[in-house]
Amino acid sequence: MKRTMVLLPLIFALGTPAGAAMKPTPEMRRNCAPDAKKLCASVISDTPKRQACMRAHWKEVSEECKKAVAEARKKS
Repeated sequence: MKRTMVLLPLIFALGTPAGAAMKPTPEMRRNCAPDAKKLCASVISDTPKRQACMRAHWKEVSEECKKAVAEARKKS
């Protein structure tokens, strides 16, 4: 549970303009957390660095995560 809580702020910044906050959906949590662990493990506990890392690696983020973020953006 603790790791999930650490990963939530990552989801807020993925694919959003200038890191604008969005409410994370269960799909975003489920589909983006593995990418954060894989791509940004060295900074996983540092929210700003993790967010920057995920933005820097956006092309490597899974299609499932990108779809979940796109769906959440439509709803926000």
